[in-house]
Amino acid sequence: MLTLQSSLIRRLSYTLTAIVTAIVLIFSGFIMFYNMITLESQLEQQLHRTVQLAEMSLESAVWQLNPDSIHDILEAIFIDETIVYACVISDHEILGVKMLPEFAGADFLFFRDPSQFITQTLDIEKDQQIIGHFQIAMSRQNIRREMLLDLFTIALLTLAIIASISIVSIIIAKRHVLQPLSALVESVTFITEGKLDVPMKLKPERAHIRDEIGELSRAFDVMRQRLQQMIIHIRKAGEKIQIASENIFMAVNQLAAALEQQSASIVQTTATMETMTTTFRQISGNTKTVADMSEQTRTVAQKGVTFAQEMIQKMQDIQETNTQFQQKILSLGERSGKIGDVIEIINDIADRTKLIAFNAALEAVGASDTTGKRFNVVAIEIRRLADSIIESTEEISRNILEIQGGIRELVLSSNLTTQRITEGTQQTKIMNTGLQEILGVANRTTDEAKQIAMATQDQQLAHDQMLFALKEISDSTQQFVGAGNQVSKIATEMKTLAQELYHFIHQFELSEEDAATQT
Repeated sequence: MLTLQSSLIRRLSYTLTAIVTAIVLIFSGFIMFYNMITLESQLEQQLHRTVQLAEMSLESAVWQLNPDSIHDILEAIFIDETIVYACVISDHEILGVKMLPEFAGADFLFFRDPSQFITQTLDIEKDQQIIGHFQIAMSRQNIRREMLLDLFTIALLTLAIIASISIVSIIIAKRHVLQPLSALVESVTFITEGKLDVPMKLKPERAHIRDEIGELSRAFDVMRQRLQQMIIHIRKAGEKIQIASENIFMAVNQLAAALEQQSASIVQTTATMETMTTTFRQISGNTKTVADMSEQTRTVAQKGVTFAQEMIQKMQDIQETNTQFQQKILSLGERSGKIGDVIEIINDIADRTKLIAFNAALEAVGASDTTGKRFNVVAIEIRRLADSIIESTEEISRNILEIQGGIRELVLSSNLTTQRITEGTQQTKIMNTGLQEILGVANRTTDEAKQIAMATQDQQLAHDQMLFALKEISDSTQQFVGAGNQVSKIATEMKTLAQELYHFIHQFELSEEDAATQT
């Protein structure tokens, strides 16, 4: 409990402290930034006023070149503690200069550092004519001192606010959050220990508070009461289940014993009938085997006849296809012969082209130089083309001769194939005739075997019906026995579960009124 309180207080205080610290730091940073800008503006305004006063005083002193007056004016300017350097220059000559002792020997360039000083240069005019320059520097140390003072003040204020808020938040959290949660945790602990008779402990002043924790506490106490009532009803039901399971267990054991005796008697009767039925089955099996073999013989013969007829049809289709193939081969041979005639015409044209090219070459020799050379080139190219055509036609002629030779071989092969197909068709017809004779004999044998098998099956059927009825009775009895054993096992498990439920429920502690109600 203390660990829970300390943990919640610590986490809550850490969270609130972090939030407040962040807010204070942001606000403090804003204030410091605002103060820095304000101080910077004040210093610049102060420097501007000092420069304006110096301008009014230095105008006559510089015009008169009076070093004493200039010195007095500089002394008056240094009354302001922020002024660290002042110088009056005329015609590149320093008429007067004053600076703080720690900056002795420094010139105006030294004070141009904007992070340390604020500087300004003023032109001194007389009748709209520049007669000199006034240089002044102001220290930023005041701004830093003000910032440090603000930082120290803000730090103290932050610590005070954080400490105050942390203390107040811890007190409020402990009173309104942790104490109700502690009571709730204590009640949960009692429930986990089985103590349902311990009510929720709420202080009188929180009994009527309608916040989330109060509602949670009241709802939890209602849940405890309902759980207590549920345990009471479950305890009553558990005791009834325990008594009923014991009664079921005894009744099931008696029923199982009776079913086992009845099952033993039925098993003996069934064994005797099975011996008689086995003999009839052997006889029926032998006759059935003969009938099946006859039926198989007939089926095989029928398939053979059908196959032979299909084979004859296929052979005829093959013969017709082969005839069509022969006709196409002969047509192909005729067309290849026509291609040879065309090639001879092409060769004749190529020979004439070569002759024309030769005559053109002769004409080119007698022509002028340029025209003759060009005509000669054309004649040579035509002759080369004619030679190429002749070579190609010769190659085509050789290929056509090879194709015609192959066609002749195909014709001879197809003739031989046609002859063999005709012989195969005749042999298939002879085989079909033999198979039909076998099919007739198989039909007669099958009919006789079926008549014998039917007579034997009639005798077997009566014994099978008797044996089937006995087996059904035996199976039903065995099922009853198995179901009885299963029910007995379930009843044993129910009895065990009822005892476990009884011991488990009695672990919970109930109030005296609830115990009396249960009784």
